[in-house]
Amino acid sequence: AITTDCNLACPYCFVKHASSYMRWPVAKAAVDALLNTSGKDKLLSIYGGEPFLHFSLIRRLVPYARSCARRKRKDLTINVCTNLILADRAKLCFLKRNDVKVIVSVFGEKDAHDALRSFSSRRGSYALLRKKLDLLFAVFSETDIGAAFCVAPGGVARFRENWEHLLGLGFRHFNIEIIRGYGEWTPGKRASLLRGLLSL
Repeated sequence: AITTDCNLACPYCFVKHASSYMRWPVAKAAVDALLNTSGKDKLLSIYGGEPFLHFSLIRRLVPYARSCARRKRKDLTINVCTNLILADRAKLCFLKRNDVKVIVSVFGEKDAHDALRSFSSRRGSYALLRKKLDLLFAVFSETDIGAAFCVAPGGVARFRENWEHLLGLGFRHFNIEIIRGYGEWTPGKRASLLRGLLSL
């Protein structure tokens, strides 16, 4: 988690937006610790807050991690999880050149997404996200793009509809992110989630 800062103010978010940013020595030490552990296959996941707010660190961190992984003969996968709103072609091309996979945090259909992915004004972010997705899919192949498909108790009844919407947008790889601490996961909500999962 390279920053706690974010350009959105999602009501469910557990991250305290203290606008703190990871310093290079800490990031370097984290990569060193990861690559010095046993085993050949390593995963470096870059999160926030919104990590694109600290892209200067990403520009320094990714080449360093790649160089260290080659030297230590490790197979390193790097991904960055983002709301994508701050993406531009230059940032995406940097990630593409350095073989970094992009994971987009998303809820699904417009009303589901806008209800929980909003700016401090409570304006939803879906319209901006759709424009950025066009750019993302123009730069990356679908094999290097994933959806962090967020599911909260209030929206679980529409699990299947939101899933199919994300498929329609072009996503083929999914992490299902269960939102906790924002609404109660009652037995009925949990059963609804299970039905949704089993319907896939």
